[in-house]
Amino acid sequence: MNLKFLLFCVSFSLSACETPNYCIERTSRSLQRNNSPQIGSLTVITGPMYSGKTARLIDYIKLAKLSGKKVEVYSHALDFRKENSLSSRAYPTERMEAFKTCDARDILKDYYRGDFNCVAIDEAQFFSTHLAHYIKLMVDCRATIYVSGLDTNYRGEPFSETMGKLCQMADLVVKLTAVCAVCGGDATLTQRLINGIPAALNDELVVVEGTCDVIKYEPRCRKCHVIE
Repeated sequence: MNLKFLLFCVSFSLSACETPNYCIERTSRSLQRNNSPQIGSLTVITGPMYSGKTARLIDYIKLAKLSGKKVEVYSHALDFRKENSLSSRAYPTERMEAFKTCDARDILKDYYRGDFNCVAIDEAQFFSTHLAHYIKLMVDCRATIYVSGLDTNYRGEPFSETMGKLCQMADLVVKLTAVCAVCGGDATLTQRLINGIPAALNDELVVVEGTCDVIKYEPRCRKCHVIE
């Protein structure tokens, strides 16, 4: 690892008000990982709801483990449906342990303290833009990163700056489609329904599926996607 990056790690830790011991520990871990032959990479899986994003993430995790990588899995705490596990409609009986957090810095700290070299993150759209910065640091330290998340909200607009930044810096972006619930075509958007009626433009932007019985989400193509 070159001196410039070493100093950057130190200055970043101190600027975040972290303890000197943690700063030293983090820098030591960075040096160790930079001696590894592994090259860092970022793969982003995105698309509308019901497009199989989490299922694809699980597939990547399985392949990473088969290749000998040590993997840690994370998801945003806002998604309470999966408790402390990662699950997919495509794999209803399969569960993978996943740490829940709302602070992306927890992932970075775990990486520098742990001995794993692969990180999988579900529901990335809920994290702040700091996630992109922390992922960049981990990739620079040769981590293999897999991220899945929604690219657009119920309005058809970019869900957050976070997903946009991650897609821009990714080595690979996997754009998935679903089956439109209306016409059966290729769905690239997510429709929010309230009592069966399309949500209004001024409705709350983030409403997690399952928090209210009257709210339902379904995949729609551009032709069938409606905003009242």
